[in-house]
Amino acid sequence: MRWASSSGVAGRITGTLGFDVTGFSFSAGLGLAINTSPVARTVGGADLPAGPYVRFDATNITLKIGDAELLGDFSFERATLADGTTSTAIAARNVHFAVGTVAVLDGGRGALLITAGGLAGRLEGSVALHLPGDAAFTGTFALAVNTGHAAVDDLPGGPYVRIAATGVKLTIAGQTLEGDFGFEQITSFGADGRAGGGDDSKVTRLALANLNITLGGGVLTVRDGSGTLLIKSDGIAGDFGGTIALNVPNVLFTGTLRVQVNTTPGEVHDTFDEIYEAGWRLE
Repeated sequence: MRWASSSGVAGRITGTLGFDVTGFSFSAGLGLAINTSPVARTVGGADLPAGPYVRFDATNITLKIGDAELLGDFSFERATLADGTTSTAIAARNVHFAVGTVAVLDGGRGALLITAGGLAGRLEGSVALHLPGDAAFTGTFALAVNTGHAAVDDLPGGPYVRIAATGVKLTIAGQTLEGDFGFEQITSFGADGRAGGGDDSKVTRLALANLNITLGGGVLTVRDGSGTLLIKSDGIAGDFGGTIALNVPNVLFTGTLRVQVNTTPGEVHDTFDEIYEAGWRLE
């Protein structure tokens, strides 16, 4: 369907569009909405904003970002950035994305920006977390994407596709950790630590940053911590570290501390290049 006059052209066209941008690609049947006239138009039941306006849109398609796949409805249109330059924005709706079986986003919505460095943005929706044992989060998670190396707005440099949150709390093994967390799926090299060694597998990793934890009823605190936890079906294992302070009257003690945790029933050998025995350990 189209409308044309001396002031411009408006209408919708259907066809197939392919994208090949650093870090992601897809090919799918899309619709094209266009309006070059200076006033809003309604063509074939579609409301088109005043031009110049061009938008591609499609429903129930898969957007591949590296090994990750996002299923949903996507619209592509030109966007003007704060510095006056133009780029392509992807408006996303009804997005489904899963990090293994641990973290699942449904009904995701938001915007992704295509830049010279790749794709970046954040989608919010309903996030379900399935953690082993008594581990539990308090807070709100969203899907964060950055396929480039440079930071974009408040997103740190990538590349990554993860379900993440800032300023939330994780309760694990009777302790509460507060900070920034991100779930992502990576390849584990297994016990031999070698790529292609025969025991490689996909695992879910939980990245930790800006971490704060209080131990011993407030006697010991760890601030500005960071680290990694491996999410397994029978527990969580990993380590993190930060700046330590001992809160005892007339005692001054500061330094750095590493905390190791393993809630699984056995030792864990993985790409962390560590062996984690069950329980908590401080170093």
